[in-house]
Amino acid sequence: LDTAVVPVAPRELADVARAFNEMTARIRALMELSERERSRLEAIFANLGDGVLIVDEREAVRNLNAAAETMIGVSLPFPEGQPLVVVARDHDLVALVRAALASGTTQEQTIQHARTGRVIETLAQPVTIGEERVVIVVLRDVTTVRRLEAVRREFVANVSHELRTPLASIRALVETL
Repeated sequence: LDTAVVPVAPRELADVARAFNEMTARIRALMELSERERSRLEAIFANLGDGVLIVDEREAVRNLNAAAETMIGVSLPFPEGQPLVVVARDHDLVALVRAALASGTTQEQTIQHARTGRVIETLAQPVTIGEERVVIVVLRDVTTVRRLEAVRREFVANVSHELRTPLASIRALVETL
């Protein structure tokens, strides 16, 4: 695409040469634009806080980002095309993807991941790209939130117990008086 054709004497050939040079310039510009967009999308995909997996119809993982690798405990380097059951090692996640593929609708579930022990809110969205059907799986780690909810519930239970004990004593004394 960096080569230019030099227009030569016959007018028709010169017109063809100019048209060819113009065409290569347009193709070069389109390829550069496409590469910039691709780089931008790859950067966004790699730096998302939520984990994202792309799984094809055969349940092979086509791509995943760093957050997904962390959440499901995948060690690098990731070999593209591995079966989801091998990569994720969690049958609940595999069942969710299978349900999304079978029904063609979005499936949502909270999963306790078998390998990492993390609580993960999972959304599986089937998408058709051209003639290929894939499932985009979005993973959100809610382990900390669930742990904080449990601590809050335990705290409220302890406080209510501690308040009930003195109140019962005071009530017994009041009844006695």
